[in-house]
Amino acid sequence: MKNSVAIMVLLALLLSGLDSPAQNRFGYKQATKPEGEGLTFGNVFGFGNINGLLPGAIYLSLSAGPSFLLGDVCGPSSKAVSLGKNNMVSLGVSRVFRGGLGYELSFMYGQYDGSDIGSSTLNYRGYCYDSKIGEMSLTGEWYLFGGPYSRHSVQTFYLLGGIGMIYSHCNSYGKEPVPYRIYKNSAFSPSIPFGACYLIGNRSIQVGVEVTEHYAFNDYLDGVKPYTTGNKANDFLAHFALKLRIRLYQDNTYE
Repeated sequence: MKNSVAIMVLLALLLSGLDSPAQNRFGYKQATKPEGEGLTFGNVFGFGNINGLLPGAIYLSLSAGPSFLLGDVCGPSSKAVSLGKNNMVSLGVSRVFRGGLGYELSFMYGQYDGSDIGSSTLNYRGYCYDSKIGEMSLTGEWYLFGGPYSRHSVQTFYLLGGIGMIYSHCNSYGKEPVPYRIYKNSAFSPSIPFGACYLIGNRSIQVGVEVTEHYAFNDYLDGVKPYTTGNKANDFLAHFALKLRIRLYQDNTYE
């Protein structure tokens, strides 16, 4: 009798320690295509050690493209295309959850210039500027279609919006004398980035277009705030960028 009980206990222990192909020891049914081990770059960045337990998908993104500073001084001083001026680059890390929501932490940097010289209305001022601008931002993402948990993952479209801190360092000057002019060499203030992004690709790598605006809570991104009629709005940036997004990690999915 004792031997029979011992054998039954031993068999029960052995069976309880085995995982069938369709069910793990916690009682969840595994998806037919778990994503946690399918990551190309996860082991390089150490995410492979998480073994798919961290909820969500994590991406590394790089954006670059033309950018425009909309302030008190007229358009770019250089009419020729330049890779050094009036362009931006951005590096970000984003995390996307089930349900079509996510967020991204990113850093943006750009160099800008502008001039009143040659303008039909403001040539008399002769204001010119050269500005370097950086922004650290945290934006939420709302996926209208696509994303890492969608069956239609070839195309992805989402809206974004959030908060940031923007910094500018500017050289600005004008014709002498320069009346009604307030000048700041540098400015630091909160900002509100918002926009939209469209991507194509697979769950591991995507490319697309991102359009964003960044409203600054100051009027000195171009270095000047002249007290003239019509000068009522703060400065802001507009970006049109190509975006590359690479998946670093995605959790194990369960049905």
